[in-house]
Amino acid sequence: MRRTRTTELIVETEELVVLSARQRATRHAARGWCAACGAKVFLCAPEAAASAAGLTTRTIYRLLEAGRLHFSESAAGQLLVCLPSLVSGQHE
Repeated sequence: MRRTRTTELIVETEELVVLSARQRATRHAARGWCAACGAKVFLCAPEAAASAAGLTTRTIYRLLEAGRLHFSESAAGQLLVCLPSLVSGQHE
């Protein structure tokens, strides 16, 4: 009788997304309240969030619709993505 040995490898990765000061200064960025986080956070436009995370804008909208990213709306009605929810990796 022959015995087989199985080896299982588990690899965990961690990712940190950093926006440069120039990106934060764009007209699409703001600090504001995220009701889901219950805190004042950095919010950015979906296009900036996609660029920072290496995703497409369409993917960002899908994640927002699925409730996997937090968002807020500006007084002017502009959609803003909660950056901590993007960085947390919950959307993966």
